[in-house]
Amino acid sequence: MSLKSGAVGTIVLIAISACGGGPGPVAPEDVVRTLTQEFHTKSIVFRFSAGDAVEANRQQAFHDWVTGQLGIGLPSKLTYYKYNGRTQMQALTGRATNGFAEPSAYAVHSIFPYDGHEAVHVYSALVGRPSNFFNEGIAVALNVDPAASRWAPPWNGTHVYAHTQLLVRTNQIKPLSSIITTSAFRELDTWVGYGEAGSFVLFLIEQHGIGRMLSFFRASSQNDSLARIEGNIQSNWGMSLVEVEAAWLAFINDWSG
Repeated sequence: MSLKSGAVGTIVLIAISACGGGPGPVAPEDVVRTLTQEFHTKSIVFRFSAGDAVEANRQQAFHDWVTGQLGIGLPSKLTYYKYNGRTQMQALTGRATNGFAEPSAYAVHSIFPYDGHEAVHVYSALVGRPSNFFNEGIAVALNVDPAASRWAPPWNGTHVYAHTQLLVRTNQIKPLSSIITTSAFRELDTWVGYGEAGSFVLFLIEQHGIGRMLSFFRASSQNDSLARIEGNIQSNWGMSLVEVEAAWLAFINDWSG
């Protein structure tokens, strides 16, 4: 929502680059000296620069939908820091990226006026923190747009399943056992890694329900070994990693949109 005109703005949803790493927690007092504009919805506080805009109603609609899916509630409002570009973000936070989340501060930092991906990180952290493969996977898988009734999560400008088909057909798909731990996932190009993770997580949610995914999150930690991840997959889905992977790839091969 443009707070100057009251009109609802739009953006093109594209693949978001890797969630930004960098220095420690952002000092809010340093950021708000520049992001002087403030707007509240019932669940979110938006901070942005004079002349900039956010899509408050759209973000609130996503908040309502995804917190319902995850069965969680925030103990305070989400703070959404909107930057007018990477240059401003880097100047104020030390991180040059499209967006990143601070789950412990219930905060999203983004150059976009609407950002479902980074918001998911804040919400899902209240359930659990598995390996980065699953943390990024669920952020891609749940990056839908309830306000527009868009339920197909995109990656690289297309449905995440279509993206996975491209990875398979161009021999870029990676065996899950080689990328599913946090340390291995961090070595991947995001175009491959985030797309593959999002596709796999979405498949598990659609085929077996989100409850099992949430149970997996609660039983996991970020630095789990491959053996522990395989054990948690067996416990939650009743199949080995190899069996789940085979079912996923067979589904991708047959998927037609």
